[in-house]
Amino acid sequence: MLTVKIINMKTKLIICLMFLSLACFGQGYKATNGITYNVGDTITLNSGSAVDGSFQYFQLGGLKAGMVADMNKGKEQFNMGSLYSGLKIVIKKIKTFKALSQTKTYFVMEGGYYLYIDDAIKAKEIK
Repeated sequence: MLTVKIINMKTKLIICLMFLSLACFGQGYKATNGITYNVGDTITLNSGSAVDGSFQYFQLGGLKAGMVADMNKGKEQFNMGSLYSGLKIVIKKIKTFKALSQTKTYFVMEGGYYLYIDDAIKAKEIK
C-alpha cells in the first residue's frame, strides 16, 4: 500500500514538473512587427544600420563582450560587422531588462551574441 502511494506521488510530481517546464519554455515574445519569437526560432540578419554598415543592435554579448571591452570606447565597440549580413542565427534565450523606466527585450543568440529585437526591427537589421 505504501509503495503504491509513493509511486502515485512520484507520478504526480513528474506530471507537474512536465507542465511547469512547458509553461516556462513555451513562452515567446511578441515583437513590434507582430511576430511572436520563441527560443529555437531562426532569425536572418539583413544589413547593419550603422554608418559603417555594422549592426547596432546585433552585438557581442555576455562574457565575450566583457573580455574585449575597452573603457575608452563606447557601446559601438560591440557592434558586429557588415560581414554578418544574411547570417541565420538561432534564439537561445529571451531576456528583458529595465533601464530608465523602459523595458527592453533582447535575445541571447547562438554564439553568445545579443540581438535587441525591437530596435533591430525598427532599424531593419533583420528580415
